[in-house]
This record gives sequence, C-alpha cells and structure tokens, in this order.
Amino acid sequence: MEENDALVGFAALAHEDRLRIIRMLVVAGADGMAAGAIALALDDSPPSRISFHLKELEHAGLVRGRRDGKSII
Repeated sequence: MEENDALVGFAALAHEDRLRIIRMLVVAGADGMAAGAIALALDDSPPSRISFHLKELEHAGLVRGRRDGKSII
C-alpha cells in the first residue's frame, strides 16, 4: 500500500460515524448493507449525512457501492 493511500484511508476512518459504518459493514460481510439500513442503525444521523460519509469512505477506497433495485448496497 502506498503511503498516500494509507493516509487517505486513515483520515476517512478518523471520523466517529465513518468508523461506526465500517464496523457495521464488516459485521454484515460480503452481502453488504443498504445505505438506508445504515442510516436507521445510526439513528442520530440523518440519511443525507450517511450518504456523505459513505461517499468519503468510497473515495478513500474502503467501500464500494452497488445498486440493487432502488437501494445502494
């Protein structure tokens, strides 16, 4: 892993909500978890905030989204 990639990844994980999201996704495993389900599990965060955090995690290369009907997993 390149040093810059590692720094971007660690910076993404430095936020409490993003770390909580990663922990949930690790537990969910390869099937993943819908963005809406993540928002419900983090009841103190509005869905728009979850979308922002997921985008940051994806930018850091820590998660990938895939469309499943109307949901993004």
